[in-house]
Amino acid sequence: MEKGGGYVMSSIAMKRTLKGGQTYKAFVDEFKEIRESAKTVALKLGCRGPVNIQAKLVDEVPKVFEINPRISASCPIRAVAGVNEPDILFKNFVLGEKISVEEYRRMVCMRYWNEVYVPYSSYERTASRGRTDGKKDSLVPAYF
Repeated sequence: MEKGGGYVMSSIAMKRTLKGGQTYKAFVDEFKEIRESAKTVALKLGCRGPVNIQAKLVDEVPKVFEINPRISASCPIRAVAGVNEPDILFKNFVLGEKISVEEYRRMVCMRYWNEVYVPYSSYERTASRGRTDGKKDSLVPAYF
């Protein structure tokens, strides 16, 4: 929601599979009914700033079951899909820009937890290059 609460700057929907309370798989798609329902709820509540509205279809009708006035843990998934919430909020709240993100990438995110052991020297070489995979068009965030 924009800083004045007048309009929704971005909306993205995903069907999630949870594991231990965390999103394990996310199917990012249109899910128009869910998105429209969430927009309506956010506007009626007068939300400002980040809001995460969770709903599911029950007999083809969206039912909201949770509202979180914050950026949620699935923020990185949305950013890779093209909806970078921290950037959108900064541009609107700090710089005063009018932001509207209408489109995003349809995709599937599959999270996993695994331990990887590498020699420290290999890590240092990777970190000094500023990338981890060498592919310019990779959807893998370069955290190192």
